[in-house]
Amino acid sequence: MLAEGKRIYRSSKEMKMELDTLGKEWAEYEATAKVGEEEEKSVEAKWERIKDFISSIEVKI
Repeated sequence: MLAEGKRIYRSSKEMKMELDTLGKEWAEYEATAKVGEEEEKSVEAKWERIKDFISSIEVKI
């Protein structure tokens, strides 16, 4: 009975460490995703300006 309790304790402790690690990794993934989203918005804005510029040149030609 005591051995079973120790096994369960050890197993739950290992699971907690894994969850803590995953929590830290998740925070890193979220930060990376946020940076990616900001870059995507920036690229979209630049692309819109390029399209507007091309349109304005086409009108003059």
